[in-house]
Amino acid sequence: MRWDQTNIISIARPAVLVMSVWLISALGCTSQSGTWADSGTVPEAPDGSMGDSAAPTVTASSCRSSGSDSCFCEEGTVGDLATCTPDSVSTGIKEGACCKEANTCLCRAYQCYTSKTGHCYCGTVTPFSEGSTVAKFCGKAASSDHCCFKAATSRTPPSCSCSAVDCREGETEVSSCAVADVKGCESNSTLIGRCTP
Repeated sequence: MRWDQTNIISIARPAVLVMSVWLISALGCTSQSGTWADSGTVPEAPDGSMGDSAAPTVTASSCRSSGSDSCFCEEGTVGDLATCTPDSVSTGIKEGACCKEANTCLCRAYQCYTSKTGHCYCGTVTPFSEGSTVAKFCGKAASSDHCCFKAATSRTPPSCSCSAVDCREGETEVSSCAVADVKGCESNSTLIGRCTP
């Protein structure tokens, strides 16, 4: 058999056709995958979801009680409460409020009370309030008394007190004190409706 030019062309033509189809397919796949792989964008699945590779990151957080007058929620904390709300710490005439800072949320009880010395205070419930008389508000027991409001700082929420002591630097003299005046957060926190796990 003579291998002339006609025979060579007739044999080579199908091979060239197969190679062309293969190259076109390969280039098409490379182009399609490159559009999202290079850009960092994951293509959507047919159902509109982002597929397994784009599963959402689940951040766990939980809530704990810290006595009858406060509770908090914090990421990564093993908690004993399903949630933490103002109602969680409100008992009697105590009123609750929640403050959020970064990944921590705290709900505390606020109330007014009068100590045995006659000093009246409105603010968060503290161990110092034990044994004191709960009050609906604080006022001046005598005309010479002073009611002093202290604004929130990065470490303490607002507070207000009435006594015979003059207001100190940084405090504002007011006519009376009530829970509504002090039910707030530290200056670096935000007042929110509730803490959630």
